[in-house]
Amino acid sequence: MGRRQRPVVVRIADEYTTLPGPRYREPGPHSGEQLREELLQPRLEDAMRGRRTLIVDLRGTTFGYPIGFLEEAFGGLARNVANAADHMHMVDDNQETMREIVQVMRDAQQASAGRAARATR
Repeated sequence: MGRRQRPVVVRIADEYTTLPGPRYREPGPHSGEQLREELLQPRLEDAMRGRRTLIVDLRGTTFGYPIGFLEEAFGGLARNVANAADHMHMVDDNQETMREIVQVMRDAQQASAGRAARATR
């Protein structure tokens, strides 16, 4: 039996911020766009290359997560990286946040699949 690969972990409150901001960089600091570009996507791609899982620990923020932040960070990740959700596991005490992330990733993946299907016609 082979050795189990260690997961790649992102702890948002420790590595990024306890106060998530807007969807995009322009309106203010700690945006979902910045999180995706600087932390989530590079770590996910690293995890996928090594056949590992990315664990995203969402715990520890002061006020939770704005939906625009989640859509850009996680929906954007699903649009940019094929099958992103299959290589990720999220950890949070707030089940509503978990449901929102699953939904924005599903919506983004479906929209990307629809655009790809229309482009091949």
